[in-house]
Amino acid sequence: MSALYRHTDGLKMSELSRLLMVSNGNVTGIVDRLTEDGLILRAAVPGDRRAACARLTAKGRTEFEKQAAAHEAWVAELLGGLDADDCAQVMDLLADPKYFKLDISDRIATVALDRPDRKNPLTFDSYAELRDWFRDLHYSDDVDAVVFASNGGNFSSGGDVHDIIGPLTRMSMKELLAFTRMTGDLVKAIINCGKPMIAAIDGVCVGAGAIIAMASDLRIATPEAKTAFLFTRVGLAGCDMGACAILPRIIGQGRAAELLYTGRSMSAQEGEAWGFHNKLVPAGELDTAAREMALRIAAGPNFGNMMTKTMLAQEWSMSIEQAIEAEAQAQAICMQTADFERAYNAFVAKEKPVFEGN
Repeated sequence: MSALYRHTDGLKMSELSRLLMVSNGNVTGIVDRLTEDGLILRAAVPGDRRAACARLTAKGRTEFEKQAAAHEAWVAELLGGLDADDCAQVMDLLADPKYFKLDISDRIATVALDRPDRKNPLTFDSYAELRDWFRDLHYSDDVDAVVFASNGGNFSSGGDVHDIIGPLTRMSMKELLAFTRMTGDLVKAIINCGKPMIAAIDGVCVGAGAIIAMASDLRIATPEAKTAFLFTRVGLAGCDMGACAILPRIIGQGRAAELLYTGRSMSAQEGEAWGFHNKLVPAGELDTAAREMALRIAAGPNFGNMMTKTMLAQEWSMSIEQAIEAEAQAQAICMQTADFERAYNAFVAKEKPVFEGN
């Protein structure tokens, strides 16, 4: 309702789906119910037979204004007893993640786990919050690339021994499966977020931390970085959070098998030689190098980058013929974007193209 209220001429169903963050692009049921109540009108989009446009009726706008006023009064009552500083603190708590650091500037989101005294372990809460943030990132219009950074000289020590591993030993099978599915959902959210991600790896990068680095699109590390998939070291299988599917694609089957069976650390130099790390930089240059790479990617055609990330993830399960056809369709879609025309016009004018992501 709010999205339609702000867009007086209405929105295509696909646009409405994105704003409402509805999965699979399906808001038909919602719109049908609102139409039956006389709150929304639907009409064909001129020049596009496939699209339908939804907009609020006069009754819909009136009802929304009533709801908005009631909501505003409720918020005012809720915050009425707080002074300005307290209100500002509440808004900060509502806006910012609780279990990891987040900074967004120049359309780059920098994420980092925030327990440097413990080498940045993951907890039940940080797993869930990261999963939800990356899921929502798919619909974000203010981020074009992500840097998953180190903090205090380390990337991540993986699942916290006391906060995760201890409690897991006392859980039922049903509870354990819910946990392992949640951790896998974090990897799926990273892969499907639509934004290229760079892992900036310093120091310890092990367990689930190594998985986050593995799930990234690019990895820049310091010479001190040590990466280990140490699940067998705690009595588990090496097949965790997609490691047996993704790691061999990056470094090869034999090398991945060695790391997953033994749980040994892969040195930064091995990681670079094996293709896990894109490059090594001194620790003092890590953040700058990762941000420069992110800015370079973000300056490109961001719709095209989203397509590239999607194809990189999907084509491993395709035959060569299927992959070529999928890329033909993806590229044809990209050729309809304004960025494609901008690149052509810039080339003709002998200028550098400035992409806008549409």
